[in-house]
Amino acid sequence: MVPHIQLTTHDFRIFRGKTSMEIYLILEEVRIKVKKATNYGFDNTHFFYQDLNIGVSPSGFTAYSRKTGTFIDRLWFEERLFEQQDVDLLSDWAHQVSMGQTYCRECQNWVLEFEPYSFAGAVCLKCYDPIKHLPPDTRGD
Repeated sequence: MVPHIQLTTHDFRIFRGKTSMEIYLILEEVRIKVKKATNYGFDNTHFFYQDLNIGVSPSGFTAYSRKTGTFIDRLWFEERLFEQQDVDLLSDWAHQVSMGQTYCRECQNWVLEFEPYSFAGAVCLKCYDPIKHLPPDTRGD
């Protein structure tokens, strides 16, 4: 089982006023402590925020739905500080996913019905084009 770290809205509020690199270093320290405590041999400890799987990098966050595995969006803020609007955006994404919504990568609307494509993409039925939105190429797996 992959260890995961559950982040809360309070955690994100504490990050306000920090750079993406500062947040990355804080969470990287936590990740390493969890890795050592659980004797987990890989580096992909997961960060969760409600129904979101959060990827953390020196540039900011990437968010995926834990319900569907689909990519939601990136929240890059390396040129500015993390602010309340960022906390609100992550909370909105988590709320939408909790309501069963998926983010359409084409029209950028939250939808209930979607078609998956590529690695973790999703598009609504209106935007879906079977020629353009291909399944993942797993021939190299």
